[in-house]
Amino acid sequence: MNALLIVCSANVCRSRYAEQLVRDQAPSDWSVSSAGTHAADGSARCALVDRRLGGGHSGASSDGSARPLTLESIEAAQLVLTAERAHRTAVLQVLPEARSRTFTLREFVLLVDQFGLDEQADSPSSLAAALESLDHARPWLDLTDAGGPGWLRRTRRPDPGLLDVRDGHLADAWAHRRSLRQIEDAAARTVTVLRTWSAAHVPGDTDDGGTGRRAPDPRP
Repeated sequence: MNALLIVCSANVCRSRYAEQLVRDQAPSDWSVSSAGTHAADGSARCALVDRRLGGGHSGASSDGSARPLTLESIEAAQLVLTAERAHRTAVLQVLPEARSRTFTLREFVLLVDQFGLDEQADSPSSLAAALESLDHARPWLDLTDAGGPGWLRRTRRPDPGLLDVRDGHLADAWAHRRSLRQIEDAAARTVTVLRTWSAAHVPGDTDDGGTGRRAPDPRP
């Protein structure tokens, strides 16, 4: 069983929403949980997320309350996905060794889209090896806006902000809805990656599970 941990700030909006969206569609060999870097233990989920989910899901824990990020939750996860780069940094401050398996949600799907999940891995059947290859590919990640014609994309400067789903919970209604749409997109793409990996790495099967082009390997 593989464990995915999704992290945001308060664990009432972005990570709770992503957790439920991924959990509902994830393959059976993945468990999904969420936590917040500044979560107040017991906080209720945000009302807009509740409405989008129909109010029928409990979320981060059995009683539907927020959960703070802990060392134990990071250690238990084979993959950690965060809403923003600041949360990724917070995870690594707790457990620096988690670097190779910790990405922002959007960073993870962009890396898989651009480089594939395990074509570069020394042991393609190993999830840890595949994630380590993604970690090594980060310097080559294309962070120009994917929209518009090719000639226009080539004139744009890389924007690291594309890796973040910013907090719209305390902003205006438009920003809040936009952040949840970004979560929906990242969650759907994450589910596709998990399903592809699980389908290709059943016991005794080591066929490649990722798609995309090979990134330069920076290791000597």
